[in-house]
This record gives sequence, C-alpha cells and structure tokens, in this order.
Amino acid sequence: MENNEVIYITGHKNPDTDSIVSALVAEYLFKKLGVNVKANKQGEVSKETQFVLEACNLEAPETNTSFKEGTHVILV
Repeated sequence: MENNEVIYITGHKNPDTDSIVSALVAEYLFKKLGVNVKANKQGEVSKETQFVLEACNLEAPETNTSFKEGTHVILV
C-alpha cells in the first residue's frame, strides 16, 4: 500500500447510529496516528442518527456503496 492511499472506514449497508459514529471515531483516531483514512457510510442516516450528529456538531460521512477491487477498507 502506498503512503498516500486512502483507507476507507465504513459500517454495514443500513447504517445505524453506532455504525456512523464508529466510523467517525475511527477516522479521528487513525488521523491522529498519521494514517490517511476517510469515514464512509453505505446508506442514508436515520432521523435518530441525524439528531446525534447535530447534537455533537458533526457531519455525516460521504456515501459510497461500492469499492473497486484493491481499495483498502476497514469495517466497523
């Protein structure tokens, strides 16, 4: 893996609050460790999750439902 390659962090296809927040927290941790990562979601956030994100002043990660072969992904 090249040093500048992005590693995507994502949860399951029907993301709940745990899945979204876990991806965001993992992104924060890995970036602090100097790893090039990006949080991702595989579906739309629920009203409950949107409430939590707004209460924490966070934005939902981008949606990506498929990854090309060879892409590095961390599943949370």
